Amino acid sequence: MKRNISPRLILAVVTLALCGVLGWRMFLSERPAVSRVETAAAKTEPASMPSISTSQPHPKQIQNSDEDAPNVAIVSDRPRFAAEVSPAQRRAGEKDVDLQKASVSLRDYRKAFKQNPVGNNAEITSALLGQNSQGTRYLPEDAHLSDKKELTDHWGQPLFFHQISATNMEIRSAGPDRRMWTPDDEVLR
Repeated sequence: MKRNISPRLILAVVTLALCGVLGWRMFLSERPAVSRVETAAAKTEPASMPSISTSQPHPKQIQNSDEDAPNVAIVSDRPRFAAEVSPAQRRAGEKDVDLQKASVSLRDYRKAFKQNPVGNNAEITSALLGQNSQGTRYLPEDAHLSDKKELTDHWGQPLFFHQISATNMEIRSAGPDRRMWTPDDEVLR
């Protein structure tokens, strides 16, 4: 018994296959490529503590140290991450009234919903202001809010919420210099 395959079916299968191949190629081209040279150089560089940088990260040249591979310089523009939170930052955060208000509000929300609110500052603030499934406000009336309805510190800078887990959140204030990720930041968990 001979089956006749419709030309439309063949065209559809070929089109789907072509779309799949092109989509896969686009996916691969968007991923950051790690070359053998960069990997070899990363293995030979000594591990160092990340430093706090207030400027934009600058590309650095990585020289290949592998004898078998060609000696090619690769520009690496990796972000510089802030160092671990210092005890002084934690002590300052524990004394900061605005961070305490945010922390208590998050604690109360967490007790009601069994998890922290998720999202950016504006989304978290919205949930704490009563835009939640229970319609309950958890923020006190005197909490500092920006024009964008974001929680702010007493310097007028938006707080940064770092969701560590469903029940643990770090709250960061930019501190007196009004710049985030500097040594004077105030942090509360």
